[in-house]
Order: sequence, then C-alpha cells, then structure tokens
Amino acid sequence: MKPLRIATLEDHLIGHTRQVEALVEAIADVRPVAVTKLRVRRWTRIGSHNIRRPLLAQGWATKLLPLAVEGDWRAPADLVISGSGATTTANVLLKRLHGARNIFTGFVRGVADGDIDCILAHQPAHVTSPAHILSPVPVLRFDAPRPGPFHALKGARLAVVIGGEARGAGFDFDDAYCARLFPKLAAIDAAVEGLSWIVVTSRRTPAACYPAIEAFVASAPRVDFVDFRSAGPGSLKRAYGCDGALVTEESKSMVSEFLSNGYPLAALAVARPRPTKGDYLDALRASGALPYLAVEDLDAPRLEAALTGMRVDDRDIYARLRERIAQRIPGLFT
Repeated sequence: MKPLRIATLEDHLIGHTRQVEALVEAIADVRPVAVTKLRVRRWTRIGSHNIRRPLLAQGWATKLLPLAVEGDWRAPADLVISGSGATTTANVLLKRLHGARNIFTGFVRGVADGDIDCILAHQPAHVTSPAHILSPVPVLRFDAPRPGPFHALKGARLAVVIGGEARGAGFDFDDAYCARLFPKLAAIDAAVEGLSWIVVTSRRTPAACYPAIEAFVASAPRVDFVDFRSAGPGSLKRAYGCDGALVTEESKSMVSEFLSNGYPLAALAVARPRPTKGDYLDALRASGALPYLAVEDLDAPRLEAALTGMRVDDRDIYARLRERIAQRIPGLFT
C-alpha cells in the first residue's frame, strides 16, 4: 500500500503534541505513513480565533502559511493532523493548499462547515457540527497489558501519580497537599493486606511535597518510588504495570493517559478556586465516568469502592480512535 503522506502541526505544549503523535501511530498501525512535522510560529496573530473566519475566507494559503508555520509546508500531504487552537488556521490552510483531508482533536472555533473533515471532540457539549464526533482523548498507547476491571485492594498494586502547580487551569495545588495525602495512604496500607504501591512524581511536583512522599516510602513495606527529579521524562512508564491508579486531578494529560488506555482510575481532588468554564475535567466530573476522591475523606472502603465501580473501556485506544475517524473520513484505513 502506498504510504499516506501526513503533515502534523504542533504548538509548544507537549500534551497537544502527544495527541497528534497518538493519532499518527493509530493510523500507522494499519497502513504505511510518511510524516512531515511542522510547527506553528509563536506570537503570530494569524492563529487567533478572533480573526480566523474572515482570514480563511480570503483563500490566501500560499501567502499566509509562511507567516503561520515553521517547516516544509510545501511538502505534499494527503492528511493534515493537529490538536490545539493555535494550529487550527494552519490546519485549514494546509488542507486547502494540498487538497488533503484533515483531522483536528479538541475544541475548535472560528471555522466554517467543510474546513475540517473530522473533529474529535472530548465532551458532548462540543459536538456541534456534522464533522464532530465524540472521542476519547488521543493518547499514546501504553506498552503493557491492560489490567482489566479492578477487583479488590487486597494484594493489588496501585500507582499514585502526583502532579503539581497548574494555576493556568484554575487549580491550587498547595505545598501541603502531599502532607495531607500520604498519611491517608499510609493508613490504607496498614489496613489492607498485601497492598503495594508505585509512587510517581512529575516535573510540576513542588519540592515541599517530597518530605511527605519520602516518609511514606520509608514506612510502607512495598513501595516503588519513581522520583522525577532523577528519573526524568518517561518516568510514568514505570506505573504501567499497576492494577489501578490514583492521579491528582489537575494533571489533565496523565488522567487522560490512564483513562483512554482503559485503566481503573480515581482522581484525587485538588482545590480549584478559579474553574474554567466548559473544561474537559469538569465534563468528566459531570459525566460520572471518573470517580473523584477528596483527600480528607480518603480511606480503604472509599478507595476500593471507587476503583471497583469504575466502568473500564479496555479496548485498544488506537482501534477506538480509528473507529471514530472512519465515521468521518471513510476509506482512510484501506
């Protein structure tokens, strides 16, 4: 089969880039691909949704693309993929220039019918046109067997994934968060026979959190501590072998990774004094698809009930993404 020529557009946020990479991998699972990676220019108004519709109405693809994109935008493309508001204008311009099909993942604004062939929406309120389809968040597939439904805390291996400051999303992850959380986990560990843990921190975890984490690691008999400060990027992979996961809720990317990969999961609530209207995490809360646990109420019965009650979709994430895309772009995978 002839390789599908794909142009990918990235902004400067790793979470958006990973979504695009996941879509490319989902396609590459079933047919050959040749990828041209492009990046939108920073600090240009061309990507702004406020002027997108009148700007796109002009049809100036070859004039505008050099101002909007870094990379070989003239390389032929059969498919364009991107995943953030800043990439939307360039996505549509590339589609028009090359006569390509295109995919966008996330919330899109300022486009007309026909500008984008497949829009993967991650919450029902954002499905607003025939091009939209409700989809799991595209994430890279975990290189590990999926654990399946959660049965009991006894003898289980739990991942605890700690994020950190995320003020742009309205959360307030304070320095004392882990000092409140880890004594609760220590009490659960003492109450449940055979429970073991994988504790993973991130680049955003405050330094003030580490003493409480280290005290838990020293006191609990079965803990694997993955310290981001020494392990670096990719440390989350150490948690793939868990039976279930606890993730601090402000960590949108890490919540999505476990959820889309079909893991039993509970979100640890974080104070959010400045909520963002229409946010994906708020939609998850409202849907009931993800259990939330307040740190002050955390105990063994509540934790076990949350994980055993989780409705796990353990189908392969790439197969699920292809299924959604094929409903808007028939024939892409044949």
